[in-house]
Amino acid sequence: MGDDGAAFWRALIGGLCAFAVFLLLHLISPRGMGFGDVKLSFVLGVSLGWVSGALVFLGMFLAFLLGSVISIVLMATKVRTRKDHVPFGPFLAAGTVVALLVGEQILSAIGR
Repeated sequence: MGDDGAAFWRALIGGLCAFAVFLLLHLISPRGMGFGDVKLSFVLGVSLGWVSGALVFLGMFLAFLLGSVISIVLMATKVRTRKDHVPFGPFLAAGTVVALLVGEQILSAIGR
C-alpha cells in the first residue's frame, strides 16, 4: 500500500511524457499522427507507468517497431502504398500489451 503514491506519480509522469512526445509528432506532422493517437498515448503511458517507468518507453518503442514492420510488409506485398494511411492506434495498443506481458523479461534481457 505504501508504493501507491510513488506508482501514481510514476504513472502520471509516464502519461505526460508519452503525451508530450506524441503531441510534438502531431504538431510536426498532423497528417502523419492524429490527435486521437496523442490522447491514446497518454492513457497507455499512464497504464505502463503505473507498472514501471521503463515500460512507458518500451511500450512506445514496440508500437513504432510493430507499426514499421507491418507497414513494410504491407508495402512489400503491395496491399498499401507509401501514400496510404495506416492507423497507429492498434500498434499503440499492441505495443502496450506486449510491454505489459513480457516487458520485464525484455528489459532484463537487455540489461536494464
